[in-house]
Amino acid sequence: MAVILFISAHQDDETLSMGAAIINHVAAGHKVYSGCITDGSASGIRGTNGIPSDTKSFINARNTEMINSLRELGASFIEGSTARLKDGTLSTNVTSTFPGNDGNDLRTVNPLVLARVRDLLKQVSINSGVAIKDIRVKTHSHHDAHPDHRAVCQAVLYLLNVTKEINDVRLYVSPGQWTDTQVYKGKVYQNASQLDANTELNTANAQRINTASLNYVKQGTTPTWGGSGTSTYGIGYFSVQTLFDTVNQKRCSYYHVPPVCTLP
Repeated sequence: MAVILFISAHQDDETLSMGAAIINHVAAGHKVYSGCITDGSASGIRGTNGIPSDTKSFINARNTEMINSLRELGASFIEGSTARLKDGTLSTNVTSTFPGNDGNDLRTVNPLVLARVRDLLKQVSINSGVAIKDIRVKTHSHHDAHPDHRAVCQAVLYLLNVTKEINDVRLYVSPGQWTDTQVYKGKVYQNASQLDANTELNTANAQRINTASLNYVKQGTTPTWGGSGTSTYGIGYFSVQTLFDTVNQKRCSYYHVPPVCTLP
């Protein structure tokens, strides 16, 4: 039995980018954990559409959506021993002033993100009894358009390629990049097909991604894929409806192998 840790930058990424993969690993008999790097407090949806504006209530509501979705996917939520970071800040507080911060330049790894990733790995190791180096890690792609996603990937790549603390990594493509290319710092970031990404789709369990996603949809709301929302506020669906619609139409995850990166 393999021990798997999915690391998402925000509440909802575990379902959007990695949901089908989580389902597949659970179906294969693996022990699957999922941890989150940020608290989600900086979302622009806060205080709109009847959603709480105070920080504590908003974070709790986002956590509830995530944990309920993970329960449906079959993964165990794992929390670190320290507080999560504020979303939108992960690409700052870097260790040097070198240009980059695109996942390929490990000189710009955020030490706070690195510490958080190490913390999650430690908690999984304690919980599972498996050594950190034997935990399989899944996270965002270094090609991702979101700076928080890239920052998390950078930390994972640092542990893989520089310190050698982990051995097995796969990087997941955000649904917003499944078909479109993204431009960052003048460079075109490839979409899933151009990355030669592999597709994770278990047809026998594919419907579970639809059910899990309903935990991000407000009660009484019927999303494009059918069913009825189960969330008190529907923060996830209000925030990124297009991404949820894409995932629940295709019901898959795209991943690719990590690049080999070294410090200069």
